[in-house]
Amino acid sequence: MFIGHEIGIYNKPKDRGAEHYDAVSDEEAIYMSMTGYRDGVELYTRDYGKYWWCTGFVPGKLDKFSDRSELSLKARMTMKDSEMLLGFTNALKENGMVMGEDFVVKGLDVYVEW
Repeated sequence: MFIGHEIGIYNKPKDRGAEHYDAVSDEEAIYMSMTGYRDGVELYTRDYGKYWWCTGFVPGKLDKFSDRSELSLKARMTMKDSEMLLGFTNALKENGMVMGEDFVVKGLDVYVEW
């Protein structure tokens, strides 16, 4: 078994009713990095680079299968422009994340702790 994290960039046509998102093309990939933790101990780091899907997994299992609270993540994602930045940060807020607590914006970079 493995434990870890993933972050990615996906999109969906506005007229698609189903909640299915498509992976973006390589040309639409953005720069990102991430570090995964278990109970505050670093598990791995993915270097800052251009990805559409950034993952990190290590051998292991959770103490309680359905309890992911022992895992945390710090990520940096650089948006392509201010429109993408606004759409992304609005989506974070709509999903309960709080700017200044769960994420910080510096220029086009979004730093997320989850």
